[in-house]
Amino acid sequence: MKQHSLHLKAHDQIFRENDIAEAMYIVKRGIVRLYKPKGKGFIELATIHSGELIGEMSYFDEGNKKRSCSAETLVDTELVEIKFADFSHMMNSTNPWFQTIINTLVARLLNSNKKVTNFESNSVSINYANKGANDLYKFFKDIDIVRLFSIFYLAIKGQEEEGVEDDDDIIIHKEIFSYFATDIFNFNETKITEFLEILENSFLIELVEDIEGELDNILVLNVDLIKRSFIFFNKQRQLPDQKKTSLDERSLKFFSEILRKHKEKPFIGENPLIDFTDLINEFKENFNIYISMSDFKKPIAMELLDEPKFNQEQRIVAHVNIEKLESLIPLLLVKKEFASFNENMRLK
Repeated sequence: MKQHSLHLKAHDQIFRENDIAEAMYIVKRGIVRLYKPKGKGFIELATIHSGELIGEMSYFDEGNKKRSCSAETLVDTELVEIKFADFSHMMNSTNPWFQTIINTLVARLLNSNKKVTNFESNSVSINYANKGANDLYKFFKDIDIVRLFSIFYLAIKGQEEEGVEDDDDIIIHKEIFSYFATDIFNFNETKITEFLEILENSFLIELVEDIEGELDNILVLNVDLIKRSFIFFNKQRQLPDQKKTSLDERSLKFFSEILRKHKEKPFIGENPLIDFTDLINEFKENFNIYISMSDFKKPIAMELLDEPKFNQEQRIVAHVNIEKLESLIPLLLVKKEFASFNENMRLK
């Protein structure tokens, strides 16, 4: 029977619901997510691991050769692809009684699957009562983020209580975090994997090799920011949207760059007078972003800076609250990562 390997990156699409099915796949290495579209969101069906099979049901369903769900990789994954034509040739060469047994078992399984018509998932968050921003699909609901951060922080504290010194790296095995996340709050594996990826993109953690050479050890890079993220998201979820702390993408990018410059060469004083002129020109030339005085209204209201003014050299300057900038901007960057992920997960 002919077969060949497919090497896929994280979030590569294997097939989509209603695609014409021509092959089945064995997961040789990695993790695959099975899901179905629902409204503008998704229903999580299953998480498939090494040694398991996907896409085989379409071969046995004579009445429908289309995919019944969608599949994508969660991490870098290797699949063994088996074409239906090759599998059919092998089946035809087996004992007829063996074929009858397989076809009977599969027919019963297909019949059971068709009875499951109302499948709800813990990843769907849609407000059907109100039309507007709140009825958008959210893969990560606000309460999900709070709970996952709380579990992760508890795992960190558990490591500290085991005698980890201040100078030692805090390393948590992924299985420990996954166990508590699934056992306590019943999170599916897809959500846990994506949560860790967001933390890695936010430079809060780094996935490193364990003793078996798998990237299953979580190296904690910023314990303080993880703790503050838990507190921040918990407070934010209790506020109405108009009172939640936020900056638009332009302002967040601008003040993130100011913070980066401060880390490279610290500004003097708690509220230093900072010249914005060169940075404004840099945004215009490099990013085609035109920063105007109106872009400072929200940051001023948040007390990140005083109102910018032109000095005697006609350069734009303002006193910046560095302490507040250092406290708030990293949290808003983490918030942006979750918001961007939720946006990308919505069906267009």
